[in-house]
Amino acid sequence: MAKVPGAAPVKSRLHPALTADRATELYRCFLLDRLDALTDALEEATHAPGPELLRQFADFNSAFHTLIVKAARSRQLMLVLEHLIETPLILHKRFEGTPMVNIARTIRHHREIVAAFRARDPELARATMTAHLMSARSSLL
Repeated sequence: MAKVPGAAPVKSRLHPALTADRATELYRCFLLDRLDALTDALEEATHAPGPELLRQFADFNSAFHTLIVKAARSRQLMLVLEHLIETPLILHKRFEGTPMVNIARTIRHHREIVAAFRARDPELARATMTAHLMSARSSLL
């Protein structure tokens, strides 16, 4: 009598092994989905603005940029952006009348950045990220 194969051997025959290429693409998809989710959460928070909105903005914005920097695996970039990510919260508190405009602009920029990543266009990604950082900087000056 032949032995009935267990679930693991059958599954391994039905599903091809996860290659490095497939794992990389899977990671990329998870990363893009997470960036979209963070941007969606920030946008959702703006529908019922309250006293916590600036804190939520800072948290979602920091998570968005930190995820990109970690995915880039650049220690230099992490050190440079470390201060830029948290600084806007402190300075936004000085401009009580403009946070919604700044948050709306940030949401648009984040969507453009993710779209550039999805398009696999490094030049567009670099340009949109640079424009985003320059715009945030100019709104604080």
